[in-house]
This record gives sequence, C-alpha cells and structure tokens, in this order.
Amino acid sequence: MENGELMLVSSKQDVSDEIIAKLPNFKAALKLCKDISGLNDQQVCMALNMDPAQWSRIWTDKAHFPSEKIPCLMDICGNEVPLKWLAMKRGYELKPTQTVLERENDHLRDELEKLKIEMNAVKKFMREIRVA
Repeated sequence: MENGELMLVSSKQDVSDEIIAKLPNFKAALKLCKDISGLNDQQVCMALNMDPAQWSRIWTDKAHFPSEKIPCLMDICGNEVPLKWLAMKRGYELKPTQTVLERENDHLRDELEKLKIEMNAVKKFMREIRVA
C-alpha cells in the first residue's frame, strides 16, 4: 500500500465466476468489490485517500473511478472482482504467478524425480551383477 494507506481487509474473498459474469459493467464490478468487503464508504475513502465528495460523484456518474487506485481498492476490500471482471470480458482466465520459491521448488522436484530414476537404475544394475 502506498501513501500511508491503511490495509483494512487482509484475507482474500473469492467470488464465483457466475456472479461476476452477470455484472453489466466495470462500475458494477467496482461496486461489488466494495460491497462484499463489508466496509462502508467512509472506510474505503479514507483507506484510498479519496475525498468523499469524489467517491459520491463516481457512483452518480459524474466522475470516474481513478484507475491507479484499482489495485489498492482490491487490496483494501480483500477481493479481485474488478480484475476478474475485466479478464472474463476479454476472454481470459486468471491464475497467480509462481513465486521464485515455487519455481525453485518445482525445479527441485524435477531434479529429485530424475535422481530417483537414476537410483533405481543403479539398484537394478547392482542386483543383476550379484545374480551373475
């Protein structure tokens, strides 16, 4: 979070694709994001460092939600409804990227599997030598 913004909701809330698909527009996705968080308008405005009058104008179609604040809104509200809505409207699926640790873990699993195969080949060879 930037500019001293307060993180109000820490755990991610999952919303089904069926619910998101029914949203008519991006503004509805932003509204659902906020609504399911359980936070009130004042809490969200304060956390986003946004003037309550601007917040009100956004919902009465007299202003647009600032795009640079969308990631902060999702963090504060604990869900990614706006991001999922955009991805679905463009025909994409979202999946989190692997961290460096997860990639290293996958690499080590692959290496371990190769070593197991080699070890089994050595064991088989040793058994065959004993028999002969």
